[in-house]
Amino acid sequence: MSLNITYKQESGQDIGTLKSLQDRLSRKNIGDNVNDHYEANKDFFISVTDMYIVECFLEFFGMGDKYSMPTKHVPPTFNTNDEMKEWYFSTVEIIVKQHVFLQTITTGAKQQMLEVDGQCFRLVLENGKTITLMKKTISKSKKGDKISNYGNQILQLGLLFKDLIDMIHMPERVRGIRLLKLAMMYFKVYNNLSKYALEILRLLVHQLCTLSEKGSNEEFYSMFVNTGGKFDTHIPADRRMEYLVKEVKQHVKHMYSNKTEENISNRIYLNSRNFRKF
Repeated sequence: MSLNITYKQESGQDIGTLKSLQDRLSRKNIGDNVNDHYEANKDFFISVTDMYIVECFLEFFGMGDKYSMPTKHVPPTFNTNDEMKEWYFSTVEIIVKQHVFLQTITTGAKQQMLEVDGQCFRLVLENGKTITLMKKTISKSKKGDKISNYGNQILQLGLLFKDLIDMIHMPERVRGIRLLKLAMMYFKVYNNLSKYALEILRLLVHQLCTLSEKGSNEEFYSMFVNTGGKFDTHIPADRRMEYLVKEVKQHVKHMYSNKTEENISNRIYLNSRNFRKF
């Protein structure tokens, strides 16, 4: 979804777009078929997102490059670590409001009293009541900056994508629910009949409405498998099953005609590192 929104073949001449950066860096297999070249597309999109994040901070602090000194929003002198944390979070909040989640109003409506010869026009009804006629005016905002909007879109989608990947490696239910709510809105806006938005909605109903606290935790954490025994080595359970199926197919492929159930079991058990561990 992120690449379908931000990657356009005809935008190669526009500086800063994914297509122009792909041509400049001579990256291949980008944007054609994400499913066939997922890792290449993922690494490229994350790299571009990191580039926009760095540029966003350089602009906010008035820096020419990452080695220069800040000329705007210069950090004060901190006496304690708490003061440093407070300044850090408040500054990041300002950056996010200015460059990521912009609140723009496209149209606005105002009502003014209708005046005739400098006096408010009032209408007397047959029942004796008096009403004041109002004049409604609709104002439209100026045309937005397409370059700024594109950068804002890259930051929104890129940060959400990076946060989802980080959450998968280190699952945490509260954080996951918050990210899934935001992702569901993007999927719904991108495609009104998106199956991903419906699946996220189904999961959120389970997590927040129908299941108990124990059941919701069991359902959420059962979607991940820790393959390395560390706190940040989780992967999705469906991807783990894909790896196992691929590994079994590789073993079966080299057995040629000797494909009996017993031989397949022995082959997998003796040659698979994961099965030996199990």
